[in-house]
Amino acid sequence: MASMEHPLFSLATKPDMRHLEYRGGDNRLKIVPSGVGLPTIFDKDILIFCVSQLMHRKNRGEKIGKRVRFSARELMITTNRKTGGVEYQRLLPPASSA
Repeated sequence: MASMEHPLFSLATKPDMRHLEYRGGDNRLKIVPSGVGLPTIFDKDILIFCVSQLMHRKNRGEKIGKRVRFSARELMITTNRKTGGVEYQRLLPPASSA
């Protein structure tokens, strides 16, 4: 329900460079696009993985920073992807068409 109220993923076919900000009470979520634009629905499992990493840290009483760092292999294993060369290539941003 919350992701429908505050859409986090772009449905655009071209890079979406908008900055999004959602507020609810004292909480604020700011989404700033990377050089290739906002996340798309194809990035959803990566976002879920990142949130699970943050919740794991919170539940252990660890400090949560502004960045989540992980290895590509850790992501692929956790999201039930294969760990071959093609799968690593799919994690890279699309090649520039310029």
